[in-house]
Amino acid sequence: MTNQRLFRWTANQGATRLLPIITAALLLTANVYPQQQRTASGPYNHSGNLLYDPDASSSINSWTLNGNWTVASGPVTIGSSTLNSSDGSPWFVNSGSILVNNSCNNCAGQQMPSLTQTIDFAPYGGILKTYQSYTAYGGDAFAAGIKNGTGVAGYQSSVGYQAVYRVDFIDSNGNTIASDFSPPLLSPSFGCVLPVQKQQQYGYRRTITGIPANTRWVKFTATITDKVSACMNSSTTGNFQNGFDNLWFELVYNGRMVIARFKKGPPPGPAVKLKQNPK
Repeated sequence: MTNQRLFRWTANQGATRLLPIITAALLLTANVYPQQQRTASGPYNHSGNLLYDPDASSSINSWTLNGNWTVASGPVTIGSSTLNSSDGSPWFVNSGSILVNNSCNNCAGQQMPSLTQTIDFAPYGGILKTYQSYTAYGGDAFAAGIKNGTGVAGYQSSVGYQAVYRVDFIDSNGNTIASDFSPPLLSPSFGCVLPVQKQQQYGYRRTITGIPANTRWVKFTATITDKVSACMNSSTTGNFQNGFDNLWFELVYNGRMVIARFKKGPPPGPAVKLKQNPK
């Protein structure tokens, strides 16, 4: 089956995480997986968060790590910037650096630290095949960077960063049958841009998408892209601090089947992007 993007809603909201309820009529008409007709009737049932250790409160061992991830229990400072979780609780932090050392114009280097976790959907196979099913996924992201270097007259350089969440839906044969990506969380400054504006360092994103009926596993990935852009025959080092907290992946289905731990709740949308200082 061809890998595909699924239906999802996107909408910007204000500075609150309370999610407005959209009408059931919108959900009933959403063709989230056209290959198979599924029932959309009864209440909306919410699993709660299916990720293990989504907020770094116990261990980082539930995650597959790409980068130098550790757990921070308080603020982390880089240059004049200080990052911390919204409530002062532990959070995932990655520290890294990028060297661009080339005699050329418009040189760049980047790194993409990430956290990945795979969720077993075998217990929910009957639900997926019977009822319209959705996921709400996302979380908090933090980033800050500083740079230093030298070059000829007119030397310029900048650091930038961006965060995104991704879910891959995998069948029983291990094939990825569909993927979905959140829109970006932060407002990066990539490239040789003058003047360089102060960049957003915190963002929260919640994204809604349908789930294919034959999903066996779901891979959730949180990624931050750090980039150094250097111009005019320069040697530049960029240092970065990245973070994630309150990561979230929830199963929501529209049906009357009762499963332990699921709770009745509102429809699963719309998507939310919240950009603010976590303090």
